[in-house]
Amino acid sequence: SWRRAPGFPTRKPSFTAHANAVEIFVSPEVSAALDGPTPITRWPDGSIIVKEGFSGDTRKLVAVMEKRGDRWYWAEYDGDGEPQFSGQPRTCVNCHEARKSYSDWVYAFELPR
Repeated sequence: SWRRAPGFPTRKPSFTAHANAVEIFVSPEVSAALDGPTPITRWPDGSIIVKEGFSGDTRKLVAVMEKRGDRWYWAEYDGDGEPQFSGQPRTCVNCHEARKSYSDWVYAFELPR
């Protein structure tokens, strides 16, 4: 029931480590920030972004980012929902850090400006 992320109205091809195609959904906190009347420089506490990765019609993974205070925490599950890792794994931090100052660690879409 969550809103789809901006620029992801349907499943789209992906060129990231998250599978061949992705669908991205955002929590009500992110949705409210996107619809807010003023620009923001960081996503609000409690923001969650969920990315489902697919190969063909088969879901291969579910990646989750959750904002807690000033930090993001990640979790990744396989296509069957089994946990693969969580917390602040170096692989997530190292990749997303490139977007730290530009979009508060988020790659798929920008902060409302």
